[in-house]
Amino acid sequence: MEKFTDDDAGYLRWIANHPNGFVLNIERGERPQYTVLHRATCRSISRSRDDGAYTSRNYKKVVANDLTEIRAYAKSMGRSDSSFSKLCGLCQPS
Repeated sequence: MEKFTDDDAGYLRWIANHPNGFVLNIERGERPQYTVLHRATCRSISRSRDDGAYTSRNYKKVVANDLTEIRAYAKSMGRSDSSFSKLCGLCQPS
């Protein structure tokens, strides 16, 4: 598991190298009310942009190949049942 804050280039490299991985999109303040799960290949969180939109503004990313690690992170944020506030409707991760 890795966290990306203020590092869009590193984040985009990670998702390119881990197409079967998972991405948890969270706010910088890590509020448990906003934990959105994506597949690494989801176009909403993987298009190359040059504006810091992925990890340099209001959001950061937690990534892992193993969904168990992502669930443990969600739990550590306060999601007592290791759930997510939302599953992406585009990539529909499971």
